[in-house]
Amino acid sequence: MRNYLLLTIMVSLVSFSCDNNKQNVSPVFDFEDILTIKQKRKLSGIISDYEKKTANQIIILTSKDLEGFENAVQYADIFGKEQGIFSIGKKNGLVIFVSDSLKQTSIATGYGTYRSLNDQITKEIVDSCMIPYFRVEKYYEGLKAGVEESIKNWK
Repeated sequence: MRNYLLLTIMVSLVSFSCDNNKQNVSPVFDFEDILTIKQKRKLSGIISDYEKKTANQIIILTSKDLEGFENAVQYADIFGKEQGIFSIGKKNGLVIFVSDSLKQTSIATGYGTYRSLNDQITKEIVDSCMIPYFRVEKYYEGLKAGVEESIKNWK
């Protein structure tokens, strides 16, 4: 009986833990640890405020490597699909990918987003708004500038 009670408690704790993980809805996935907690919260706030006003979704993804993908755009595209922002009916998203280790930055867009933020515009956002900050290791500022410029151009 005691073992049964212990097993029940353990299963309950695991279930609670899994439910809490599902509630982590932060749009900032900083796998490279280039942002502080405060910076992640600020970026999440900017993105969340924008998402509440529109049906558009933004994810920030940082990584030390490409996780086996051919290039940064492919990695960001697959990551966006896995997070559900490029899925059927939700093609109104973008993923901003940054890797300090690889010195790569890209913006992947869903089909609905591409009308407003095509390759030329996203390249300009990366080159003009983000890279200058990244060159001096100001990742938060570069990401914030990239998010804000993407929002400004997203019609």
